[in-house]
Amino acid sequence: MALINIRSANERTADRQVELDDGSRLSPVARALETAMPCRQGVCGSCVFRVVEGEENLRPADDRELRKLEQLRVPEGARLLCRTVVTSGEVTVERYDRHADVFKDINLPQISASTDQASTGKLNSVQSHL
Repeated sequence: MALINIRSANERTADRQVELDDGSRLSPVARALETAMPCRQGVCGSCVFRVVEGEENLRPADDRELRKLEQLRVPEGARLLCRTVVTSGEVTVERYDRHADVFKDINLPQISASTDQASTGKLNSVQSHL
């Protein structure tokens, strides 16, 4: 049996553990990571997660997974739940938030209530002309 430690993405959810048979895909971990898995084949890339510890207890990524990870431009340590197989032992994983990673170094302007109201007024003006 392999033990998967799941680090919570938010403070309101406790960390969890899941036991899987050796040689199993990590698909059952998706719900605990609050991650969608619509295709279950490594095509959509929505089930990206990050390996925190225990990478040596996972089967290496196959060609399909490697191609999708390259397309997604995710950092080293990211994998796809639907394609990843645990061989044995213990692995610690956490949710990978692509959007947080992409936007973490960007300083977005703050929108004030007056700016938002002005934008809404312009939008209403445009809609009334349609």
